[in-house]
Amino acid sequence: MIKLGFSSVACPGIPLRDVASLAELVSAQGVELRTFGSSSRLFACDPALSDPAKVARRFSDAGARIICIATSCRFDEPVTPPVIGRLIRDVERSVREAKFAIDLASAVGAPFVRVFGFEAAEGAGLESTTRLVVERLVKVCDHARHSKVRIALENGGSYPTATQVAEVIDRVGSPLLGAEYNIAVAHQAGESAANGFNVLGDRLWCVKIKDFRGALPCAVGQGDFPCREAVTALNESGYDGWLIYEYDRAWLGEDTANAAGDPGDAASMIRDSFAAIARWSEPFVSVRRAPRAVSAFSV
Repeated sequence: MIKLGFSSVACPGIPLRDVASLAELVSAQGVELRTFGSSSRLFACDPALSDPAKVARRFSDAGARIICIATSCRFDEPVTPPVIGRLIRDVERSVREAKFAIDLASAVGAPFVRVFGFEAAEGAGLESTTRLVVERLVKVCDHARHSKVRIALENGGSYPTATQVAEVIDRVGSPLLGAEYNIAVAHQAGESAANGFNVLGDRLWCVKIKDFRGALPCAVGQGDFPCREAVTALNESGYDGWLIYEYDRAWLGEDTANAAGDPGDAASMIRDSFAAIARWSEPFVSVRRAPRAVSAFSV
């Protein structure tokens, strides 16, 4: 059965203890935790800023799993000039950052680390960029070999569809690399969710869902994206992994965030999204218990 979670980009300004409380409040089975590394202060709830044992305990006490450590790691840094660029430029920084995230995920008990491909540089062909991405992902997967953590490659940039992500996964050739499939990104690239799920098959480890009304993010089912069709296709595919709702509050100004929904708080967005997914998915989705009222918890 599908398991429901949300991304902490919905609540960047609150500490981890409150994210765990939010997960319990909305009956989330898990949370994807966004990180920018140990030196960042962008998110109050960045797991890299806290003791890993304490992070794991907070979510365990709330009855929610830490699904994934979601990074900004991308492996498209060009080597310029060729050959000597490896000596004079820090082209392996993303690999080091991914290794740090793997160690963090292992310490907090998260099964996945999310990374990206990402984009061919101007003047560089996609094939040359893909070779770099594959080379670096091989190194990342080799580091993950010593843990119980797997690497989830999210579609985006020059790799927006399942077909493109699957090609990278196959070229890396590691059982520790799979896909985190962002339905909205694929839809904008012209790919149907049903086709994406079919292409990825057992390489599909996490699915991300979001909705927009115009340019503003909203609860699933209240916007312009074909979310119901995607959830139906996901259930019909027999998928039994994580479905993560992503409300992009972190990337909005406060005024825009407040305009993005009614009442515009993360708890309501998550609750309403889970309710829609459950309606469309019965009896497939595993719902731990009915969500509590959320009017007193605005983040």
